[in-house]
Amino acid sequence: MAGYYNLGRPTRKRDFLMSPQIYHPKKCTVGGYYISEKLGGVHVFWDGGISRTVPGTVVPWANVTDIKTGRIKPSARKPVSGMWSESANPIMAPDRFLNLLPCMPLEGVLWAGRDNRALSSNACLSGSEHRGWDQIEFAIFSSPPIDKMFSDGVIKNNQMFLTLQGVDLDKWLQACNPPMVSDWYRLITGDTEITFDNELAVLRDAVPSEGRIYLLQQKLLPMSVKDAAVAVEKELARVRDLGGLGVMMRDPYSCWEPKRSPSLLEYRLTF
Repeated sequence: MAGYYNLGRPTRKRDFLMSPQIYHPKKCTVGGYYISEKLGGVHVFWDGGISRTVPGTVVPWANVTDIKTGRIKPSARKPVSGMWSESANPIMAPDRFLNLLPCMPLEGVLWAGRDNRALSSNACLSGSEHRGWDQIEFAIFSSPPIDKMFSDGVIKNNQMFLTLQGVDLDKWLQACNPPMVSDWYRLITGDTEITFDNELAVLRDAVPSEGRIYLLQQKLLPMSVKDAAVAVEKELARVRDLGGLGVMMRDPYSCWEPKRSPSLLEYRLTF
């Protein structure tokens, strides 16, 4: 894989996916933000199927090293599915599920309803043979710009150690599946920053609003800081009555970034 990289030594710390900071009612202002229900499931990235059937050791972003031993995981040499956990481990969903997904990068949650939170994690850990896959839905909330998704940096935590360094995505994509390259580049930052509003505009055209694979509903909060705070509490109460976990808020003018971001906020219910 040396031909797909440029030499260098990245020092910037990053995560694999974007994650939220905690919402504090007395400190955070969310006027004009989007709000959605926090779903109890598995946070995943779908790479559009570009890595599907490719050995994990060949995928530039795959978490192939055992963090304890420093050796390549035996499972890393097997073909992957194109779906990845937030720790960059392959999620081996069955073909009948993967075939429903569009050929574009997607971020979202695999879940099986509010009363069945353990099923999705059990299915992801067990692989394609788990019976629960027929009950799992993919609620999509983002399409990360690929230049941000695979920007240089070091991912280091208790689950993975990975250096993303000068990945030549064009060359790697062409080597994997040339016909899919144009779909991958629906969103790329270039000279203009891609905001969450831009992401949603693309997703509304590409992803249905209902079914097993769908775009998670996003509601706009009032622009008034005071009114928005009241609306957040009302939405949290509604979600609580439905048996949910809480709500998520995102600044519509913010850009996707691979870290714990202040523009993405989580407000969990306490039980």
